[in-house]
Amino acid sequence: MTIFTEKDTDIVLATYNGEKYLAQQIDSIRANSAYQDHISRFIICDDHSTDSTKAIVLQYQAIDERIEWHVNTTGKTGPNANFSYGLSLSNAPLVMLSDQDDVWHEEKIVRTRSAIRLISTSTPALIFTDKRIVDEQLNLICQSYFELKKIPKSWHNSLANLMQQNVASGCTCIINRALMDVAMPIPDQAYMHDWWLAIVAKRFGHLELIDAPLIDYRQHGGNSIGAKPRSTFDLIRNVTKHYHKFTQSLNNIIQQAEAFKRLELSMDTQASAITTILADIPHSRARRIIALAKGQLYRSHWKGMLALILNLILRPVQAPKTTRPLRK
Repeated sequence: MTIFTEKDTDIVLATYNGEKYLAQQIDSIRANSAYQDHISRFIICDDHSTDSTKAIVLQYQAIDERIEWHVNTTGKTGPNANFSYGLSLSNAPLVMLSDQDDVWHEEKIVRTRSAIRLISTSTPALIFTDKRIVDEQLNLICQSYFELKKIPKSWHNSLANLMQQNVASGCTCIINRALMDVAMPIPDQAYMHDWWLAIVAKRFGHLELIDAPLIDYRQHGGNSIGAKPRSTFDLIRNVTKHYHKFTQSLNNIIQQAEAFKRLELSMDTQASAITTILADIPHSRARRIIALAKGQLYRSHWKGMLALILNLILRPVQAPKTTRPLRK
């Protein structure tokens, strides 16, 4: 069993050309009430920035021995690869994930750390929180991500829900070593690192929401993935663009389901029903329509549901592939 010490938690922050907001984010993390007592390493992993991101981090290194600068050396770029590399550098019992452009609330470390320490160290666990949606100047857009997206806060209680639509944002998460032992390395087919960690925690351990916004989630032009609301007028005006975007998203969900099915098999566990349904979408129009009619395929909002129905009807059929375990 892992023994939790006082400094039992690492922070992994992924950067890429983050000079505009990075200092404010680091300041908010260091201002957390539990930072001095419980953070062992503050690992900053960069995806080959070309701006002054490194210079900013080096300035903080001079005043904070916890802060480390690393460059992603995996040969793969993007948030998935960068966060995965950052996670591989940590050997702490607990790890918190951070984006480069948000603002942490002062109690974020203590509340999430306290919650996950209630879970057995042998149980793969992920705790996540709600988040306030703000603009570039931190003006409030919406008090709750779930309210903005019109998603029930109970959404994560169902693996079927979570496999089709993620609600556990990595920038709000804390995970334990038991989860990393199962979920790592994160496969290339994962939609996003946080989504993969969440479904592994839900399937093989414990996934829990702290129903409070503990970060300000900044919306700006450089977000990799944001939470900006879309009007019905915008969806109608740009229907082709949004439909193609939805199709690509569904393709990524299917690829992730295929990888997750391989993980389930490698754990000597029968593939879950929803994993099988999602992985089978490309291979049988009849089965996908039946799953839709039974309410097994869905979205949380009517706009997404309409796009899903059209996609499942119009999507061409492909020959099935052999499923092999992810690892043995």
